Amino acid sequence: SIDPIMVGQESTYTINVLNQSSYETFTVTGQKVNIPSNLKIVSVSTGGVISGQTVTFPQVSLAPGREVVRSITVQGVSAGTVTTTMETSTNFRDTPLEDQESTTIY
Repeated sequence: SIDPIMVGQESTYTINVLNQSSYETFTVTGQKVNIPSNLKIVSVSTGGVISGQTVTFPQVSLAPGREVVRSITVQGVSAGTVTTTMETSTNFRDTPLEDQESTTIY
C-alpha cells in the first residue's frame, strides 16, 4: 500500500497467500482484516465481505506452489497514523497467523 497518503487519497492493501510446500495442499480456513476508522473501505476483491470496518475473505484450498491474491482499497478520511491488522487461520496451525501494516494519513 502507499504510505503516507493524504485525506481523500486511495491506497490498496494487497494480501498474497502462497503455498510454498512442494507436496501438500493446505487450506486457509479464514482471513479477517480489521481496518481502522481513519480509513474508509472503498472496495474489496472477489469474495471479500465487508462488515463495518472488517473485511472477511472466504476459505480457499491451495495446492503446492499455488497462490491467491486478495486486495482491499481504502481511502483516508482523517489524519493520523493507524495500524491495519490481519488474522489468517489455516488447517495446519492451532493459532491464527497475525500480521499488521501501518499507514500515515495527513
